[in-house]
Amino acid sequence: MKKTNVIYSAAILLVTSCVLALTQVSCAYNELEVPKKPPVAYCDSIDATYSGKVQGIIASECAYSGCHEAGFGNGDFTTYNNLSTKLNNGTFNSRVFGSETMPPSGFSNPENKNILKCWYDNGALNN
Repeated sequence: MKKTNVIYSAAILLVTSCVLALTQVSCAYNELEVPKKPPVAYCDSIDATYSGKVQGIIASECAYSGCHEAGFGNGDFTTYNNLSTKLNNGTFNSRVFGSETMPPSGFSNPENKNILKCWYDNGALNN
């Protein structure tokens, strides 16, 4: 009878240990998961693709003669590849949407800033 109690106790200990171990692993896994960024609500009615609108806005508001064109010291925005450096290091976000407002004279059409913000907030893809 003692042998049965020992086996029964060992089985309970094993099951309890497994349950605890699985709980710890699942909790650790959840902490490591990167949550998906939900779509930005204000973008529902804005077509914010690079080739659709953003490229034209960049060309007219940023990459014109004397500013963010080829050879410009603070960044050439004439292509997505050149612009992506500023997107990745955060300077595009801070300069366009932060305290150092670009363009200095403001956007010719205020909606252009909303389109850029929507595009940026949704990953600033080359789409």
